[in-house]
Amino acid sequence: MSFSYNDPEKVTPTDEAIQYHYKLAAMLVKKLALVPKHTFYAECKPTIDDIYKLTKSCYPNQIPRSVGLFYLFQNFGYLASNNFSGCKLEGGFNVSRMVWYWNLDKTHSFSRHHHQVLANFLVASLVAAEGENYDAKGMFVQLFIEAFITANLRDTDHEEQDEFLNHWDTCEFDLITFTNKDLKRIMKKVLQLREELPSEPMQTTCFASEARRQNYALYCQNAAAWAVHWMAAWEKKAEAAEADEKEDQTKPLKWDDDLCDVMAALGMNNDVSCARWCYGISSTSRSFRRT
Repeated sequence: MSFSYNDPEKVTPTDEAIQYHYKLAAMLVKKLALVPKHTFYAECKPTIDDIYKLTKSCYPNQIPRSVGLFYLFQNFGYLASNNFSGCKLEGGFNVSRMVWYWNLDKTHSFSRHHHQVLANFLVASLVAAEGENYDAKGMFVQLFIEAFITANLRDTDHEEQDEFLNHWDTCEFDLITFTNKDLKRIMKKVLQLREELPSEPMQTTCFASEARRQNYALYCQNAAAWAVHWMAAWEKKAEAAEADEKEDQTKPLKWDDDLCDVMAALGMNNDVSCARWCYGISSTSRSFRRT
């Protein structure tokens, strides 16, 4: 039994094929539950129809195609076995890189929606404002700041992020992992400082584009104040985003599920791209120094 995916009007699917379709759709929902919705275009996660049609929701601008959605599905079982950690993984640099881009680890991403990352951006900006940017830590801080700013413009330029990740993969430094108590204390201080600072020189939404237009030395002159304003503005949104993530995440399926038969039943073996997507769905400290 088969039917052509390329001729939908001629398809008369059997009950078995329909069941396979719904099984595939359910597996997609479970896997995407681990990806924050703010990662996707208009915060809308792709549906099984988007996967079939390869719509733009499958290709977020801020994620390189080399670690795109299919690559995520392909390596999902391995990531799950490592608790979706952004630390160095034996699976190779691209797998760790994928965790950063897909916001799978709230302590290792470029997302302003993660409290841990916002706090790291604040600390990095404070270090940059001190002006000592020529040692190894200064290089790490500069690359992280530039990567974070570029990532929050959400365009198709990934040069700064990849430069930082290549450096991160080989250097002795890493992002700081704060305790919840630390984060609360930092946020309390940020809100106090914000009241003492002059008003923002621009709308918060313009900080990233304005910072990118400046060279790094000029940015450092404004770094501390800008980071405080930016963190204060995004804190509530980060809190809401993390609450959504916690609610959205469900227990993943077993990673040994095999839907090769599902694809054959759906006739997707006639469409290589779609078949690859669907097979992917079913396959299975206080400083920046590493500890």
